[in-house]
Amino acid sequence: MPPDAGCVGFSCPQGGGVGGVGGGAGNTGGGTGNTGGGTGNTGGGTGNTGGGTGNTGGGTGNTGGGTGFGGWDGGTTISAVRGARFCQERVRLENVVVVGIDNIFTGGQGDTDTQFWVADQANVGNGIYVDKTFFDEPGNYTPVLGDVLNIDGYVTSESRFTNRIGRRVVFRSNSTCNRDGGLIDNANITVVSQGAMFSPVMVANGFGNADGGFGRPNPENAGGLVHIPGPLVLSDPRPEAMHRVSALGAADTRYFGFEVEGGVIVNNYKTFTNCDYRVMAEDGGTVTFNNGLIGIWDTYTHASCEDGGTSCPRDDDRRNEGIVPGTTNFYTYVLYPLDCAQIPAVVTP
Repeated sequence: MPPDAGCVGFSCPQGGGVGGVGGGAGNTGGGTGNTGGGTGNTGGGTGNTGGGTGNTGGGTGNTGGGTGFGGWDGGTTISAVRGARFCQERVRLENVVVVGIDNIFTGGQGDTDTQFWVADQANVGNGIYVDKTFFDEPGNYTPVLGDVLNIDGYVTSESRFTNRIGRRVVFRSNSTCNRDGGLIDNANITVVSQGAMFSPVMVANGFGNADGGFGRPNPENAGGLVHIPGPLVLSDPRPEAMHRVSALGAADTRYFGFEVEGGVIVNNYKTFTNCDYRVMAEDGGTVTFNNGLIGIWDTYTHASCEDGGTSCPRDDDRRNEGIVPGTTNFYTYVLYPLDCAQIPAVVTP
């Protein structure tokens, strides 16, 4: 579960071997006590190393002087890797499948900056958000639904000042961690195979009740592809949890989603341009999702603009700490449908 305080860029220790961490077990770095095979609070080597060279944690290359990958021997499934220490242990996700794509930006040299979700093949309801920068390898990797991947990187937490995804658990390089001047250890993606898209996990009735944004329902499915069974009726086109916070106050008419019966909050940033069911319901229509809803289940927070405006001049540099509007909750869990095909509806006057 993402930490309330957030840690990326603030307090996450690096993944290699500074202080009391390293590449062995517990708080050691391949040695004993708080040392890493050397003296003081170092990691057995020099500078920011952990008993070896570069950003390693006790050995050479991406090893950690112990067992497993980078000193981590807790497993390679997403549920296991979520147990790794934030920013401290380079770990591997094995044979995970791409189940959702958030953004893809291609630079002038063909390299990509892209964010997407992967899930365990045995349970696509168990996933994690991946952030690949231009510098991660291979530089030109572009995610395709159904891609089966091995990914080497770090479990991190998104900055609390990032709109929508603040405090989310993110798998990436250690570039956003507090590395104390250490080198960036880029993430690496290997395409194992390409295939058909996996079916979502059908969840039980009662799934996802966010209690108006005060709750954090079903964190066990964070980052996963789920199918909430229908029929479901759009019950509130203006949930306060999805209200934009600005100096306009109640007069601000922008909402980032809607709520369906059962208390499930749906963020519509990927669908409102082609099927704005929220506005249809706001105009008096009855919107029924007979087949239910499909989408990615993940965290949501709203980081409003510092100046009270409706758009921030420098985005995350000028935002307040994220919170669920109308609550004191730092984040909640909502459904993210990625296209209109995942949420077909019947609208009646």
